[in-house]
Amino acid sequence: YCGAMALTAEEIRQVVAEIAPALEGGWVQKIYQPHDEAISIEVRSQGKTLTLHISADPETARLHFLGRKHPNPQTPPPFCQLLRAHMEGARIEHLRQIDDDRIVRLDMTHDGQPVTLVAELTGRTANIMLLDQAGAVRGQLRKGRFKTGETYIAPMAKARPAGAQFIAPRPGVMNHAPTSESFPISAELERRFQKRDEARARARQREAIKSALRKKLKRAVKRVEALESDLARAERYRT
Repeated sequence: YCGAMALTAEEIRQVVAEIAPALEGGWVQKIYQPHDEAISIEVRSQGKTLTLHISADPETARLHFLGRKHPNPQTPPPFCQLLRAHMEGARIEHLRQIDDDRIVRLDMTHDGQPVTLVAELTGRTANIMLLDQAGAVRGQLRKGRFKTGETYIAPMAKARPAGAQFIAPRPGVMNHAPTSESFPISAELERRFQKRDEARARARQREAIKSALRKKLKRAVKRVEALESDLARAERYRT
């Protein structure tokens, strides 16, 4: 799907500026992991329930609010279970972009202790990590450059000439006509990625069906082989 590319640093700056005021002071209600490369955080804030979607998909790494629900697996994956244990019931203190880079920190307080979620929306190396109060990595969505227990250090921002912009915004990407939407940047990003997400979801569903069929076929072949073996034995006894 053309146009579905990981967010630039400038786009991340704009979406964070839009959604941070709505999230800060809110409470994490529920966390979901719709698939291997994304999480959704349900937040109750200012009388509303908001869903923050963070994707570490190498091709479409991003964050924004969701206007529609994504299907979730019946059993939460291990990383989702870890986040639920350490983040549900947490108060959101800050959401901020780090060093004008494609890195976002969600700082929270859980049971009186600081806990942080870091989203590195850096394309091929994109990842989401949970940090404890000492800044050590408690867990991560994808296998990354840190082991559990190591202290998190943000990657160095790419060197750039003095006065140059880190990543030039794409022309017109975030130019909005007046809209009645509360979060127009989020809504635009959700629309931008919707087709690709739906195509990926269909592909995952097809793979799951194929995998189930392959297992059934394997079992059926084994049954046929066992029956043929029994038949061959029966033939030997008869002769």
